[in-house]
Amino acid sequence: MNFISIIRLPDFVTKKDFDWAISEAKKKQDFSKVEFFTYDEGACVQCMHIGSYDNEPATVEDMHKFVMDQ
Repeated sequence: MNFISIIRLPDFVTKKDFDWAISEAKKKQDFSKVEFFTYDEGACVQCMHIGSYDNEPATVEDMHKFVMDQ
């Protein structure tokens, strides 16, 4: 498997801002593998689970049902 780590940037951060930040950071570390790109993951669901981890499967199931009903 191959994985990448993605950090969401606020919409107001532009490629120009990104390039400036990389040029400044390069002075201290190698950022040659860092890139700026847009990723469209489509519709998604998120929920803040409050309570015990023992009850978390029920929350995930509720999210799944919600998606299937859309």
